[in-house]
Amino acid sequence: MFNYFALNKSASLFSVCSILIAASSALWALEPEDVTYDGSVLTVPYVSVGEAAYEVKLIPTSDPVLASGDCPILCLKLLSATESGLSSARNPATFNGTTLTTPRVVLDNDVMSGQFTYLTQYNSDVYFSVADASTASNFSLSDRQNWTADELEARFNFCHDSSYRWDTPFPFGDFNNDGYEEIFIPITCYQGELPDNGGDNDVPIKSGWFLLCSNNVGSYRNCSKDLFGEEFIDTSKDGGKGGAPYHHSTEEPKDLNGDGYIDFALTLNRDDGVGREKFDPYSAEGFQKVVDQCFGGDSGAAEAYPRQGLGNCAYFSDQHVFLSNGDGTYTNVKVPWTPTWTHSMRSIPNEVGGFDLISIGYDVAKVARISGNSITDVTETYKTFENFDEATQIVPYVGGYFEFDSVGYWITSGVKQQFVSNVAEYADFNIDTGFYNTVRGITLWKWKPGQGFELNDYYVPPVTDYFQYTNEFGNQATGLYQKGVPQFNKAQYHFFKQAILDPEEGPILVVQGETSGLLENYKRTITSDFAVVSSSSDSYEDNTLYPVVPVEGFVVSDGKITLRAKPVVEGDVLFNSSGMHFRDINRDGYDDLVTITGMKVQGSAYLNDKQGTLQKIDTTQILPELPRTSFGNNAYVFWPLRNNGTLDIVYMEVGASSRPSFWNIAEDGIFRAGDVGVIRANYDVSKLPLTTVESTINAFRECAKAPTWSWTCPY
Repeated sequence: MFNYFALNKSASLFSVCSILIAASSALWALEPEDVTYDGSVLTVPYVSVGEAAYEVKLIPTSDPVLASGDCPILCLKLLSATESGLSSARNPATFNGTTLTTPRVVLDNDVMSGQFTYLTQYNSDVYFSVADASTASNFSLSDRQNWTADELEARFNFCHDSSYRWDTPFPFGDFNNDGYEEIFIPITCYQGELPDNGGDNDVPIKSGWFLLCSNNVGSYRNCSKDLFGEEFIDTSKDGGKGGAPYHHSTEEPKDLNGDGYIDFALTLNRDDGVGREKFDPYSAEGFQKVVDQCFGGDSGAAEAYPRQGLGNCAYFSDQHVFLSNGDGTYTNVKVPWTPTWTHSMRSIPNEVGGFDLISIGYDVAKVARISGNSITDVTETYKTFENFDEATQIVPYVGGYFEFDSVGYWITSGVKQQFVSNVAEYADFNIDTGFYNTVRGITLWKWKPGQGFELNDYYVPPVTDYFQYTNEFGNQATGLYQKGVPQFNKAQYHFFKQAILDPEEGPILVVQGETSGLLENYKRTITSDFAVVSSSSDSYEDNTLYPVVPVEGFVVSDGKITLRAKPVVEGDVLFNSSGMHFRDINRDGYDDLVTITGMKVQGSAYLNDKQGTLQKIDTTQILPELPRTSFGNNAYVFWPLRNNGTLDIVYMEVGASSRPSFWNIAEDGIFRAGDVGVIRANYDVSKLPLTTVESTINAFRECAKAPTWSWTCPY
């Protein structure tokens, strides 16, 4: 374990040549403060000594003045100690007067951690003895940061009773243009008892965000006040009832106002599963309940909405956009609409060189225009555009705007039945989506800014891919084979992203749904007598459904959309991973993938095999023990925060929407959701182990067979 310092006068373990090779192969994983060895000199660029910082150079030595027992492993002699050329370091070496500690010593393809004892008995020269050296773990034990609840929302009275961080960190973009990803932390604090506990159906949420900003060395701080002018970036201000973000249906941040900084259009609603009663808005009694319980008795306000969007108080949230001011600061802008039931907020280029926002959901579609850091409602203008209703009265999980071959398209889930020339062939199957007379599939509209939407093409699965089965309620239902994987509900084609998996192929559309499949032989053929078995939290059945979801690629070219034959992911499925974020993690020109799961949030990552297919990193194997201060779930994602070939971990204790009786409440009575933190990786992703989709599913299945709640199982 100590052989990396086993150097002598006649030969060194690592030649200069090997170091040059290592530097070129692992360059993206290097940090400025990393200790390196060039074959003769060990260089420590930044040693923190009290308030000072030095660059230290050491050489191996066997000076005759040294006693035989001084250095059981190796002696090093101080060659020089000068002021460090680095102004700061995130994970520096330290010297406390006795021990020099080096968290990262990069040698060839290995990262080591070392400790050197200062030999105080010698005055003529400065000597150190190697006291300890070991291979560094996948994730650093020292290069970590942590924020407690008291540093975040527990400071505010409105979060003293509860706090639920719904339901993942958002490290989605570089908001200060320094090359590192910033991290948004979502906060939802209920302002009263939940309906589940006897509270009002319209219980409001104090909702908002904290932003963690990176600095020049990739360390983070809470910069909410500095960038937004708000300690709590409030999305429930001015009487708003708050809303939680839909991470899996949130558009990636982009520069929406043309000032060189990315902006963030949120997708917010209160579809939060806390027991809000569902009403029948089509009956007089049900509509009156909506008026009384969701609109404070204002029937006029309720009448402004279509009846299909009035079944639940949860449906209405104000929408907010984080717009940059051109100087590195941001404005939290409320979109000037009445509260909406938004499932997909999407940006689309307009005819004046900017962007407009379209809200798609169970509510009517609404449109707003961004100009600088202000927003105006332009819904009435869009209503005059060609095919506006046809292109926006759709399945609420819309793909949005994408460009292929410099042509802009509006891509939506579901296909109007009147567009499908052979719809009669599907008469034996129920292929209706339940939304606006659409059937399962994808519609491709050409977007003409200032004019409207032109139907170009559509995709519907062939009739031979459908099958019949009996659902868990004993009713006949229609399923669909996708990539040979049987799926057991009709929620296909909900999540759309663009990716370059093969540069020769060009950008493709990657799509998955919110469907369910089987763990046992997940590509099996379904027989006519197949019946789904109801799921249970503490037992396993072969025919129980789990979120085994196929991922499909589509090629868009010359106004046509066609199914890609090549797999997007090895094994063709993602397991409960509705949040897809394509990044070129290792900078090889091929998009890789990081995912965010549903249920209990557990991130994962996939590397491109350079043939256009993604292979899963065995994130279960490499996941370190995460800090925990509460009894709640710990959400985490693997993310290329530093854009240097590594995958760091962002974790977040999620808290709870009410006070569970088992929660660890302090004497001051304040609810504390737990900690948020960052754990940085030591290695380039090329060093990480891979696994297969089938192995992942098999491991989950074996865990799920145990007498436990299956969603505690890793995947």
